[in-house]
Amino acid sequence: MHGDPATPLLRAYQSDPVVIRNVDGAHEEVHSFNLHGHSWLSEPDNPDSTVVDNQTLSLAEYFNYEIESGKPTRKPTSAGRTIGQARGGVENGVPEILGGGAGRPGDYLYGSTPLDDQWLGMWGIFRVPGARVTDLQPLPDAKGTPKGAGTPWPAVKPGGSYPASNPATVDECPVNAPRRPYDISAITTKIVYNKETGDNDPNGAMFALTEDVTAIRAGTKPAEPLVLRANAGDCIQVTLRNTLPATGLPSHTGDVPLPADAPFPKGARVSLHPALVNYDVTRSDGAAVGYNYDSTVAPGKSASFSWYVPPNLEGATTNLVDFGDRRGHRHHGLFGSLLIEPKGSTWLHPSTGLPVTSGAVADVRWTDASGAAHAFREQALNWQDGLNLRTSTGAAIPTASVVDDPYEQGNRGINYRTERYAPRLLNDTEQAWLNSSLLHGDPATPLLQAYVGDQVRVRLIQGSDRGRAHSVTFSGHSWNYQPGDPSSRLVSTEGKLLPAEGRTLRMTAGGSRGLGGDYLYRDGLLTNQVNAGLWGLFRVHDTQIPGLKPL
Repeated sequence: MHGDPATPLLRAYQSDPVVIRNVDGAHEEVHSFNLHGHSWLSEPDNPDSTVVDNQTLSLAEYFNYEIESGKPTRKPTSAGRTIGQARGGVENGVPEILGGGAGRPGDYLYGSTPLDDQWLGMWGIFRVPGARVTDLQPLPDAKGTPKGAGTPWPAVKPGGSYPASNPATVDECPVNAPRRPYDISAITTKIVYNKETGDNDPNGAMFALTEDVTAIRAGTKPAEPLVLRANAGDCIQVTLRNTLPATGLPSHTGDVPLPADAPFPKGARVSLHPALVNYDVTRSDGAAVGYNYDSTVAPGKSASFSWYVPPNLEGATTNLVDFGDRRGHRHHGLFGSLLIEPKGSTWLHPSTGLPVTSGAVADVRWTDASGAAHAFREQALNWQDGLNLRTSTGAAIPTASVVDDPYEQGNRGINYRTERYAPRLLNDTEQAWLNSSLLHGDPATPLLQAYVGDQVRVRLIQGSDRGRAHSVTFSGHSWNYQPGDPSSRLVSTEGKLLPAEGRTLRMTAGGSRGLGGDYLYRDGLLTNQVNAGLWGLFRVHDTQIPGLKPL
């Protein structure tokens, strides 16, 4: 439609080993690097580190660390080491793309994930030709490099008509992989962020299981961001239905402006882009990138996609991102998440003990290869910013503090809920008691619950779209920096959280001392974040209560 972007066009043949050396030379903001359809270890020389497709970085950061004995030293060189560094091996501490190198032929989006960065041009294409091209020489030791068979363009060809019809979805999964179908609808509905104060988004939009849409619109089922689950090794088969109005969401009047803003038309197409899982990028990327087919969905239409969850993703927390109306959809609630559970696990509601298919809360149980039984409580927390919330009378809710950057504007929330300090101060002006449930009642934000000693996994995600880097802290609790590596350092704050990022926090309820009580979780920044509603309570019980079954 527009031709290739002016940003660098990265290229490789399928299965080529690829190293991307990423340096942040900017002046102020935190950015991210994200690459569709590929993944790498967050610590290249640590096989127990997290598999990721996104890396946040700030001014002057890069990711080649070789620190020994508390001070930088130059390691002895050798011919083998020199070759290893030239190849960018893990010995050199660089992020190497895993899974056999470059993916299958197609165009893969790369760039920074916040809307502010995409709007200002921080994105590009990583192209894998489907056949040998004259201006890209094969690597000298390459095996199976395309030699000219087929076409370099595996989907739409330059000069062709657009949008081209997306052909039928190809099953991406091994024949013996368990099939997990999900029927999902994109809907519009008023979303109430706080029943007590009336804070709401009258132009809310959300993804929901199609079977739940009627109950959500009737108010008999609470509105919450879509949370899907799959076990490692599952095949996810998604049907996505676009039930938005033909004209899309209302115009962007009142939405937060962007840096170097300009008039921008609204859109009505929707999509679901999955992170980390395996799929055919030309058909199932949930976007319209380069010369791929358009895998977004028009109003009144539906499309089907196939995603495979490789076994090494157990424990991953991933986003489901909409690439339809970039400007409007996400900060009105149109996003979701996919949580990867242990192979063969079951998911039960913590109050009823009945199986659940989706939702932010679940008790997850499974048996490992040795026959030992395991269980943990799970809570998804989806951080939101850039919201356009209204009072019960329809007036705009101002920012909680004075701000001077576009990405600081707008309102805040967690899982379509918010608990601003301003209404609490109207109730009682003592700031020391702002978080008191005895004085003000429990906050509207998610109330996490567990018994002392329970294993808990907090799935931390950010579905919204602004460039403010968040940090999230839990009082009295800690977790391993690398969730799968028990020898990694303990931390109590997860930092530099940006849109389309997911983190898994594994902790023990009650902390290292095993104490019951109410623990505060919150954003790391008080001004215009916590006082804007980014906080909640983690309630740890030391005796059994009704409505919370023991693990």
